[in-house]
Amino acid sequence: MNLSKFFASPKPAVRVAAWLLTFLLLALLWLMVLRYLPLDGVFTSLSSAGLGETHAILAITTVPPFTAAFLCWAGLQAFSTAAARPLVAGVQPASVPTPAESASLAELAQPLAIAAWSAVTPLGDAAVTVARSLAGERAFKLDSKIQNDEGNPVHAAVVQDLPLEAFGFSSATRSRAQRTAAMLVTVLDSLFSQQEKMARATVVTKVYLLRPEALPSDEETRQNFAAAWAYSSWGQGKYELHLLPAATSNIYVTLSVLARHMAAESGQHVLLLAADSLIDPDELRTSLALQEIFSNTAPEGFVPGEGGAGLLLASLRGAKESNLVGMCSLGTVQQQCAADRGASGGKGSDTLPSAMAAAMAAEQTVAGEIGMVVSDTDHRLPRNMEVIQAMQQVLPEMDLLTQRLAPMALTGYMGVATDLVHLALAAEVASERVQPVLVVSVGHARNTAAVVITPSVA
Repeated sequence: MNLSKFFASPKPAVRVAAWLLTFLLLALLWLMVLRYLPLDGVFTSLSSAGLGETHAILAITTVPPFTAAFLCWAGLQAFSTAAARPLVAGVQPASVPTPAESASLAELAQPLAIAAWSAVTPLGDAAVTVARSLAGERAFKLDSKIQNDEGNPVHAAVVQDLPLEAFGFSSATRSRAQRTAAMLVTVLDSLFSQQEKMARATVVTKVYLLRPEALPSDEETRQNFAAAWAYSSWGQGKYELHLLPAATSNIYVTLSVLARHMAAESGQHVLLLAADSLIDPDELRTSLALQEIFSNTAPEGFVPGEGGAGLLLASLRGAKESNLVGMCSLGTVQQQCAADRGASGGKGSDTLPSAMAAAMAAEQTVAGEIGMVVSDTDHRLPRNMEVIQAMQQVLPEMDLLTQRLAPMALTGYMGVATDLVHLALAAEVASERVQPVLVVSVGHARNTAAVVITPSVA
């Protein structure tokens, strides 16, 4: 049994109880040892220091176990928070690269193997989300726990059946930190089951976690992840955690940087993870007051949702040497700077077709081979039109109704997990249909991105 998870639990009450029990056990052990120690000299020294008999007894019986417990706490903190520096200083790039930087990254990066993928959304896991999205099943509905200033409920989408009670959380909790930890467990378990042999053979797993801005400090984020890791199937293994702040990290640039540096290390593989939840009524008060959330009076607002995703990435050479099966190939990411679209999109759409064409050219894929386009568009018309117009220009033969997957129009906004969720869903579609899938991103205000995910032919 892994007892360290209680000391790293995201619940303060659990951590306090664990350390209190540790102190009591140390105190009991110390009392047993005291029977065999000469204490006359100690009493004399304490009395000369001005302590009475009662205070001297308390000092002798409590100070040593308290000191030992404190040293244990300090050692555990140092062990759990010590993380190696990232492989490269540039692993946390600015969110919008310049054209020269994009060209440099694309030139140096090599395709990555997606050895495993996982997603959890209000519609279900990756396979269920794809099926229900294509069927047009809407996940968000009026949520009585989230109300606007007039007391009316707003639309929101909630992930069901999370392992919240395993952490000691209420099944009805809306806490962002608690729900993201539970989503990470679900994602990690799925990734582990897909490549269990690789996972068990890994001595230390390198993990890159995208951290929402609204979550606590880095230290608390590390503690939350430690708890999620301990409860997951990966719990018996070691990990090296690198946090990617959402405010300064773009998942597509991060993939380009990882591809460039993993190409030289064929045996290396990493976990790229993200989870976010935007359904806490207290956190949404400001957005509700500013009418940033979708309603009859704010049709261009976002729909609160939540989700998580993960990719187990390896170099293509390493994946082939390890004889991995059922994997996908992640092509070279293409990004284009665009004019500011604003909240709902609509401007700068001329950059998307060039990004799509460049992504296909990089993988030597022609229009007729693309089986699906996965886009991060939601219910707002301008962004949908941007993708539709680009598809008509670059992929004129595609059916816009059956060959375009836009899950966020049905699940609501998934925060910092959005990009990774769409990449995981694209890998699911590519693997299921055995066809290349084109992922396009127009969700960022000042840049567009595109990448081709190809199923393994091995």
